[in-house]
Amino acid sequence: MRDHYLRELFGEDPMALRAQDLRSSGDPAGLNGSVIRIDPQTGEGLSDNPGAGSTDRNVRRIVSYHNRHEVPDDLEQIHVRMCRLDPDIVKIAVRAQFASDNLRVLKLHEHPPRPTVAFCMGDLGFPSRILGAKYGAPFTYAAFN
Repeated sequence: MRDHYLRELFGEDPMALRAQDLRSSGDPAGLNGSVIRIDPQTGEGLSDNPGAGSTDRNVRRIVSYHNRHEVPDDLEQIHVRMCRLDPDIVKIAVRAQFASDNLRVLKLHEHPPRPTVAFCMGDLGFPSRILGAKYGAPFTYAAFN
């Protein structure tokens, strides 16, 4: 999503930012610098991130994990490690290989230590995006088509 779309949705000074793993190459969404990049292993971000080091209570930190190929065997342990980084929100997006993957991912919403948005990607993962709110996700991610 380009910056001008964010401004249309959220005003001239949008604070709707997405987390990006430091290991990701470039910015596939083309946000031109409006991205908070965080290492999901350490929770550390780059010092030039928007809002880095801010004492503004409205600045939030999302620690994000993406796996575009599968739901990893250690998904629950990944979630626990991410929660220990003391983020405001944990985001987990994984590729569903089976319909049952949705149920495993939705279980991450049951009494999480940190607010969690977890969903499956791909056609098989669509139910988890819709049902996430029922299971406790504070919001979901979706594309405008």
